[in-house]
Amino acid sequence: MGRLFASALLALAAAWWAAPPVVAQTGNVREMTLNINRKISESRSLYTKQSFDASVASLVEADKMLAELAALNTADAKRAADNLSKQIDGLRKLLETKGVKLPERAAAPAAGTPNTPATPAAGGAGGTSFTKDVVPILVGKCNRCHLGTATRGNFSMNTYTALMQGANGVKMVEAGNGKGSRLYEVLESGDMPRGGAKLSAAELATIAGWITSGAKFDGPNANAPITAGTPAPPANRPTIQVAKATGNEKVSYSRDIAPILVANCTGCHGEANNPSGGLRLTPFTALLRGGDRGAALTPGQGAASLIVQKLKGTGDGARMPARRPPLSTDDIAKFETWINEGAKFDGPDPAMPTATVAAIYVAQHMSFDDLAAARATKALKNWEIGNPEDKPTRVETPHFSIIGNTIESRLEEIGEVAEKQHQAIAKLFGAPETEPLLKGKLTLFVFSRRFEYSEFGQMVERRKLPTDLRTHWYYDIIDAYACVPPPGDDDTLESVLTEVIAGAYIDSLGNVPSWFSQGSGRAAALALNPKDPMGKTWDASIPEILKGNQPDLILQEGGFSRTEARVVAYGFVKFLMGKKPSYLGVLNALKKGNSIDEALQSAYGYDPKRLVTGWAATAARGR
Repeated sequence: MGRLFASALLALAAAWWAAPPVVAQTGNVREMTLNINRKISESRSLYTKQSFDASVASLVEADKMLAELAALNTADAKRAADNLSKQIDGLRKLLETKGVKLPERAAAPAAGTPNTPATPAAGGAGGTSFTKDVVPILVGKCNRCHLGTATRGNFSMNTYTALMQGANGVKMVEAGNGKGSRLYEVLESGDMPRGGAKLSAAELATIAGWITSGAKFDGPNANAPITAGTPAPPANRPTIQVAKATGNEKVSYSRDIAPILVANCTGCHGEANNPSGGLRLTPFTALLRGGDRGAALTPGQGAASLIVQKLKGTGDGARMPARRPPLSTDDIAKFETWINEGAKFDGPDPAMPTATVAAIYVAQHMSFDDLAAARATKALKNWEIGNPEDKPTRVETPHFSIIGNTIESRLEEIGEVAEKQHQAIAKLFGAPETEPLLKGKLTLFVFSRRFEYSEFGQMVERRKLPTDLRTHWYYDIIDAYACVPPPGDDDTLESVLTEVIAGAYIDSLGNVPSWFSQGSGRAAALALNPKDPMGKTWDASIPEILKGNQPDLILQEGGFSRTEARVVAYGFVKFLMGKKPSYLGVLNALKKGNSIDEALQSAYGYDPKRLVTGWAATAARGR
């Protein structure tokens, strides 16, 4: 049974992982970026040691090198230069707070012109249309949080003008810079849309193409609702609300229905822009919306539902699935029974891709060893995708699979340190010290060169990793891994491993926002490794980051830049951990299925916004 589950897990997860690779930076840009990063890290290290003159000297060198990078005048050089320039600006501000006199910048690259709404214009022959191509994607994927009365993060897409204005002073669309725009970054990384319904490669290409071609508007009125031109749903398509399963149903959507849809139906009725019959069967919410012919199902009426009739071949038109053998009588009966029982949902999130829902169910019902084996198989495939030329070495410990292209003794050392930190984290978070923090092992990918870490991000995660990122982890029940690149000047192995192990554990507790898991990971790293010099760097940068920003934006995805968000989250969670019983109360509430807002309110007696505002009032003064 264990082998069957493992095979099923890998098969179900395959569709979810499939996506075309992102093109990496050119070699020249990559090398220049790495050299500039080294100088910035050197400057930051000297700053923490209060060697301010030497810190300035390194920063000036980094700035000169940055001017050379910007002079290449290519898209990837511009993206890298913009990010590095922000790091240099941050360090300059820190040095200025110490009374250090700094020379003028050598040639600070332009950060981009103000992103004012583009002049309304037609998309042009062969161009991407905002109203015809972009709006359907935004309406289909972003309506829950940014359309109508929903304006999460103060970001509205109700009109073209609102979209171009951005949120909280952050421009989301930079005309002409498709993959460098904030909107593309959060969509491509999977940060948005919330709930796991990630855009397809084709949809991402449409968004990037529209922005690159000038982010032009081709409708009649830039201030009119973008939904004005979208076709109304068929009159025979009633609104069906998601009904939560009780656990007493004979047929489970996650266990019985989702795997059948993934194996037989989502090829024609998946995330493509034009699914057959206008019917999407992923995610679950799309199934409930129905297609061009109206509702695909009517809860409580299995035999009368269109999807059952098409599967049986009793409805008009071709029998489904098309160009495949008919489903077995037993499988069709599952659909009919499931609908008769109310077509209820029992997965983590109805907006999550159907393949992910099915794979998560399998993972949740595997043993520790079977899940660890499935993750190890997936890890070796990921390594081959990210670093195809390097055959990895592998070391196993009770709670970790360590895979890397360095000597075996180094991997063994990392395994020993990881096991030690695992025990310390369990004690810090009040978890049973005799039990694993995670079901199934956490994979640790160890890279001998920083470049290989960047390539892993590009090829496996389909995103560009921030140049100042010292480590990161990924957890979604199906998979759980962390990356261990070569340490920077201020990094310690103990601290890096603590951060990723603790962060992955917090993510495993339930529906946890990234600011809380990232902040908990870093706060735990400093709590257990107080001599880590990065703590002083983070603490020193918090007051500057908070200046001119609303601190409660940390509670919203995209409220701060990625780098700033991680630092502010660390500071806030460090404050929360100052009252350990209350912090542990939050963790226990999350385990029971409560939201982070409910958990914080219950544990501390204040809503999250009031908590973070109170902390920021003191933190902004450097206390």
